[in-house]
Amino acid sequence: MGNKPSSSSQSTELLATFTSDEQAQIKQQYAKAVGHSSSPDKHSKTASLPRATFEHVLCPHVDEVLRNAIAAHLVEMSNANNDVITQEGFIRGAYSLARENKAESIYSLYTKVSPSLQQFVTHVINSALPFWWQGSTLSMEKWDSNENRRACKQLADYLVFSKPPAQRNTLTEDDLFSTGNAEVNTSWNAETTDNVSADTFQAWLAGNMEFSLLIDILICSIFWPESADRDKARTQHHLAPAMDKPKLPNTDSFSNLLDPYMYYLLTLHMPADCLAGPHPSKAIPHSLLFSSKVDGKSWQNFASNIVNRGALVIVIKTSDGAVFGGYTDEPLQLLTRWTGNRNNFLFRQSPMGLWDATNGTNDHYQYLCWGKKSLPNGFGMGGQFDYCGLWIGADFSHGHSKAGPLCTTYMSPRLSSQEDFTIDQVEAWLVRPIPIDENNPDARSQGSVLNHAEEMAFLEMAGRKMYSKDVREADQKQDTEAS
Repeated sequence: MGNKPSSSSQSTELLATFTSDEQAQIKQQYAKAVGHSSSPDKHSKTASLPRATFEHVLCPHVDEVLRNAIAAHLVEMSNANNDVITQEGFIRGAYSLARENKAESIYSLYTKVSPSLQQFVTHVINSALPFWWQGSTLSMEKWDSNENRRACKQLADYLVFSKPPAQRNTLTEDDLFSTGNAEVNTSWNAETTDNVSADTFQAWLAGNMEFSLLIDILICSIFWPESADRDKARTQHHLAPAMDKPKLPNTDSFSNLLDPYMYYLLTLHMPADCLAGPHPSKAIPHSLLFSSKVDGKSWQNFASNIVNRGALVIVIKTSDGAVFGGYTDEPLQLLTRWTGNRNNFLFRQSPMGLWDATNGTNDHYQYLCWGKKSLPNGFGMGGQFDYCGLWIGADFSHGHSKAGPLCTTYMSPRLSSQEDFTIDQVEAWLVRPIPIDENNPDARSQGSVLNHAEEMAFLEMAGRKMYSKDVREADQKQDTEAS
């Protein structure tokens, strides 16, 4: 017994597994909570933290049933009586939830919260996503609105049902559209409503990166909520990317078509350089390039705003209310061939889903063409001409999403309720501008639309004046006269 380490030395060893910044914040958070307690020994180095004070001071943003479970876990880690949390128990709790045996500890929280996995996931989303959204630098959303409650449920359904521990059924195209896997995986669907076993829960958690990150965000928000390097936190998905506030009429939200819940899922699948710049002075916020509500329902306006800009998120709302779209990693250019790369993906809001190109059978990632008689004119992603995973026609009124049963490029199902749809609204978001080499200013024009006469004529016809063209022509005239 004389060789048994003390609880103090154990907590010191556990604390050392965290970064110096995390260690300092863990201590500060505990001291902050103890300072708000009514305990007579709160100024003592050995002061303990009443459970109720922990919940009130450090977890006001956490759903009540979930913060009760986290507090109970910390009391258990403290091995103390009278419903108190010791500093050693606070450190052990942070370690168990964020480091070793994390899956076991999260399962313990689940068993304390609800027998329904979907309800547990919903509580985590409610508690973690508003903290994540602070990184956007936008004003807080109305989290208790009907729209956000609906969006939260869509994300919870996706996190629970889209990635069961083992695929239970073969899905048809109609199954994929109408249920989002929630109904057809009948055995998994039934199991999630009533006390999922520890082994099944941990297998599900291991294959669910999106939910694991929400748990990380939740733990960060309690134990080390301040980030010294916000851009690093963004690339780790602990904070949302910075965003410009778009000037949209008749809404307080950042978008008419997207919500923070869908945006969380989209950003998880974007490359790191879409989430933050190489250093803070180069970080460029995500910005709304085009909105049919603001810029008009015009193909020319749409195309002129998205050509050669950078990585984009294109979002469509159909006349029957479906919302879906795609991410294009390479700049869109007016060409007569398919371009892009495997970082692209398609997505759908309800039932929520996201499909990348890693398992596709061709390289038809993206396409943009206009003014050709022999080729389709419009914007497309995946599949083939006249049978695309996503297509917007150049009339900017109609489009289609076809799959038989899956898009050959993205392995995605049909995104719209019917193969052919009528467009109601479109938004285009710039999430990574084309980089400019400061040491080679001429490089900014090498991939420019200015080098393509057809594109330049199209953009000028669309009302996008090419001032740089005038400068270039003037320079060429001066060079000719000088020679």
